[in-house]
Amino acid sequence: MEKRLPLFMLLAVGILVGSQLLMHWINPPKPVGKQADKGKGTVAVVQSTATIAAAQGTGTVAVAQGTGPTVATIGENVSAVPSEPDPKLPEQFVTLGSLDPQQPYRMLVTITNRGAAVVRAELNQARFRDQDDEAGYLGHLLPVDAKGGARVQVVGPGTPAAVAGLKVDDVITAVGNESVSGAADLLDKVRKHRPRENVDLAVLRSGQKLTVTAALIRRPLELIRPEWETSPVDLLSPSTKHDPLSMLLTLSQAGEEKIESTQQELPGVGLYDVNWEITDRGPDFVELSRKLPQRKLTVIKRYQLAEVPAESIGNQQFKAYHVMVGIEIRRDDDTPIEVAYQLSGPNGLPTEGWWYLNKISRGWGGAGMRDVAVHVEGRGPDLIPCKTVAEETKTGKPTFWDKEPLAYVGVDTPYFSAILIPQKKIGEKWHRRIDAVGVGTLPRDPNDRRHNIRLTNVSCKLTSETTTISREKPLKHEYQLFAGPKQRDLLSQYGPPKETDSINLAELIYYGWQPWAACAMILAHVLHFFYSFLGNYALAIILLTVMVKTCMLPLSRKQALGAQKVQELQPEMKKISEKYKDDLEKKTKALQDLYRKHNYHPLSGCLPMLIQMPIFIGLYKALAIDIELRQAPLISEGFGWATNLAAPDKLFRWDAFMPGFVVSHVGPYFNLLPILTVGLFIWQQKMFMPPPADENAAMQQKMMKYMMIFMGYMFFTVPSGLCLYFIVSSLWGIAERKLLPKAAAASAAAMPASTVIDSKVESPAAARRRKRRNKG
Repeated sequence: MEKRLPLFMLLAVGILVGSQLLMHWINPPKPVGKQADKGKGTVAVVQSTATIAAAQGTGTVAVAQGTGPTVATIGENVSAVPSEPDPKLPEQFVTLGSLDPQQPYRMLVTITNRGAAVVRAELNQARFRDQDDEAGYLGHLLPVDAKGGARVQVVGPGTPAAVAGLKVDDVITAVGNESVSGAADLLDKVRKHRPRENVDLAVLRSGQKLTVTAALIRRPLELIRPEWETSPVDLLSPSTKHDPLSMLLTLSQAGEEKIESTQQELPGVGLYDVNWEITDRGPDFVELSRKLPQRKLTVIKRYQLAEVPAESIGNQQFKAYHVMVGIEIRRDDDTPIEVAYQLSGPNGLPTEGWWYLNKISRGWGGAGMRDVAVHVEGRGPDLIPCKTVAEETKTGKPTFWDKEPLAYVGVDTPYFSAILIPQKKIGEKWHRRIDAVGVGTLPRDPNDRRHNIRLTNVSCKLTSETTTISREKPLKHEYQLFAGPKQRDLLSQYGPPKETDSINLAELIYYGWQPWAACAMILAHVLHFFYSFLGNYALAIILLTVMVKTCMLPLSRKQALGAQKVQELQPEMKKISEKYKDDLEKKTKALQDLYRKHNYHPLSGCLPMLIQMPIFIGLYKALAIDIELRQAPLISEGFGWATNLAAPDKLFRWDAFMPGFVVSHVGPYFNLLPILTVGLFIWQQKMFMPPPADENAAMQQKMMKYMMIFMGYMFFTVPSGLCLYFIVSSLWGIAERKLLPKAAAASAAAMPASTVIDSKVESPAAARRRKRRNKG
């Protein structure tokens, strides 16, 4: 036995190391620190706002370092293209909607006139908060350095900054008693404070000094955001880097001039990197235009945020999680011309849960945190993992669709999606080609935890069919940009305009293989039902566990009685093992005869575990997919621990002092519930496992103990809701075994060994009669 233990340990370590090597092979780290050969993914850093003009060559990754949005992406072919004269318009930001959930909007959208792009979209419901950022939130002010502090460029309606009275062009000089030296310093000082704290801000407004008090809140979920190397960017200034912004538009054809690459602009067009004119605006809409005098064209883009009627503000399923995006290309003379446009989709979606969530892919291989979701008519829904998108974009051979009409395309995450839906008739083909593209880069340090291809920022590019336009007949297309949670009742309302409901966004919710999907959906419905009258999903999970254990009571009781019978048979089993220790065949036959004689089957205890397996897998999938369970607290959100049953409980951060390899395997937090779960498993095993009858049984029990430790590693990042299920289930099992009548065991203890192994165990009543006869 002692020789087998080291062998088992060696085998376990080999399995662990082998699994890590396999994962390394599946997701190899990207090389960093060296410039690749030309044509193989060179990294070119562009220092000025003329992003495209500075990066040349084949397969270049152009990264903007200026104020404007970057234009190039992984694997781009970028040529120097001089823009038409800039009208010298200043960069301006426009906000649509409000962060106040009592206002008739579901989100706050920030738009810049630089490229007429979407900077950010923040959901305003309290149940959709950022799960990674625990600092206080003042609002995305997009500050820039100013003399004596930081100048505010944006004040979104409904944000703590707006409620406190901050205004655009205010210069914040101090936060509390700490002076502010610049924009980055302002963000750092605000982040020192927690949600629900009141913070005094010293402000300089038109030469006047004043103080405003802001009540910080928890950071809202940003469904679209600027980012760099997979991390969010809060500053858009000449000194900061960021990936291309969302919803950029350019021309892919004007007359005889065409571009073949999805990453270039036509010479002299320059729609990406110039400031458009804001021609009209309101609380929930903005119109921007850009004249191209050399081509006698005017390009117009309109954004209109959906509004919620007053009577439906409390209805979270009301169809208002979208922005209508209008594109118009006008001819400014009487000569017709052929034109086509290229529209970039949304990007910068949240990566929350990347270190513990495993998204389900529709095909072979795992999905990433942000994947391209597409539905072309006649082919059905598809999901392109971000890993595939990144690798194909780098090689210059992206996945694309060019045959069938497009129903929708966008970016999908485990709980949220941002999807473009062309507002056209079924069968109408607007697009010559749709590409899945990767944008931005991973962190350059391979030891950075976010250097993970599953976090690649992805998007889509839509290239329109060529259309002949004239002064009287402009090109007009409209898209519906859905940006919201993956709630089935909500998603089912979104889809291409049609006479049939066969295509809608509800198909984005995918549970995987149908039997497991059915289990997950049934359990999700049961949990929602319990929540409807309990008001807490943790209590709903406990009630679900009690319901399951109650239904399984006959089986679990049979399992417990079987375990007691094994304890009773231990002496005889030991005798058989000693008698036939050198003859395995005879020993096996004798044990089978013994089990048959006492009506016991060794595998009878496996049936309850097999029945619970679909429940375990279904609950795991429900927690990983159902948006209603995200941000559902164990106790309450204000308690500060286990505030999300769909995530590990995150008792405290330990990445600051734990070795990097530990953090890379089990995450940046210490989680208590998995430790309690495994501890109960070990305790339950120690309490009820019978003593070993022979050397092999002792070895098996030792192996089980080590397997429990390995299970602790595997359980360390499972959702806290799943741990809660196992904790309640284990406590129920312990109580059930403790309360089980021990009559058989008691009578067995009072009888000689020969009686114990008789054909049947003597009942308590028969034992009493036998005792009376013996006394008589």
